[in-house]
Parts: sequence; structure tokens; C-alpha cells
Amino acid sequence: MPPNADPRTTRRMFALLGQARITEKWDRIWLYRWMCSNPEIVSTNDLSEPEIRMIADTLAYWQRNNELESRSRTAVDEAVTKWGG
Repeated sequence: MPPNADPRTTRRMFALLGQARITEKWDRIWLYRWMCSNPEIVSTNDLSEPEIRMIADTLAYWQRNNELESRSRTAVDEAVTKWGG
């Protein structure tokens, strides 16, 4: 778990990632990179608590709009295209 991050927020983020079917480590990393506009993220531990909250909130918003899986997959694909993979 990321240092100094609220465990509940982190668990919420991982639960939403699971619902989005973003379960492979590198798919999660690409999604983090895309959401944070930071190609240097290599681990969940690189995320700050505000970044984790933003990711969870964005995923929850996509979920409410019935586009969680499609938007997540598109973000991963865009990150891979932008930063290589």
C-alpha cells in the first residue's frame, strides 16, 4: 500500500480498478500515468494520497456513467501509445 495514504481510499481505488477489469500491474501503471500525466510512475507506491483520491473519484464517476471499463481501457491504450510500452 502506498506510504501515507488512507487505506480505505486505496482499497476503494483497487476495488474500482477490479470492476474496470484493470487487474494487470502494468495496465494499472499505464492508467495511473494517464490520469496523473506522469510517465515516471512505476508503482502504486509512487502515488500521493491526493492522486489516489483523484483516481478513485474519476473511476467512480465513470462507473456512475456506465463507462468504467471502456473509459479505463481507452486511458490505458492512450498512455501506452503516448509513452510507449
